[in-house]
Amino acid sequence: MINILIIGPEQCGTTRVFNLVSQAFKIKKYKVLSGWDLELKNYNNYDVLISKLHICNLNKLKKFDYIIFPIRDLRDSAISTKKRYK
Repeated sequence: MINILIIGPEQCGTTRVFNLVSQAFKIKKYKVLSGWDLELKNYNNYDVLISKLHICNLNKLKKFDYIIFPIRDLRDSAISTKKRYK
């Protein structure tokens, strides 16, 4: 099984990247388990586990095969946050 973590601050594109990665594996006919803060267990029915987080400790990071950290200009992120949450 492939274990992937999408991690980054809020409003930085983590949800978009999470959805794109998940859909890419589904298009390739992999059995995908995706969700928020999934524990790394032995999920025998799945080929790929994709987890999303905003905050994580180093020990948890070491458990994933791949870590994706979307980068967005902080000014753009701040404007997006202000628009979204007023």
